[in-house]
Amino acid sequence: MLGAFAEARAQECGGKRPVYVGQASWFINHSPVVYKGRKYAKYGLPRVLQTTDVVSFGKYKKAGVFAEPKSKKTPEVIYLLVREGCEFQPYQITPPAPPRKKVKKSK
Repeated sequence: MLGAFAEARAQECGGKRPVYVGQASWFINHSPVVYKGRKYAKYGLPRVLQTTDVVSFGKYKKAGVFAEPKSKKTPEVIYLLVREGCEFQPYQITPPAPPRKKVKKSK
């Protein structure tokens, strides 16, 4: 059971019992996040955000995905909750790979 302070902070971050990603191997290894069919990469360092800075946007591996309140259907930046205290890691969408050029076969 969460302590009163931790529970209050958890509620501020969007849920009574949030899932923190800070100890997940994919987080520690800087693996990209594929969310809604788009690839996101870590963007800068984790940061503490206020409750009005982000809104719940969905789930990734049971963890809440957050985005800025005016984000579009596919946000440019998503935020995952790293640890207690509303500390979030931003992830920025990565551009799609450029199309591959066809190589002409020589005769």
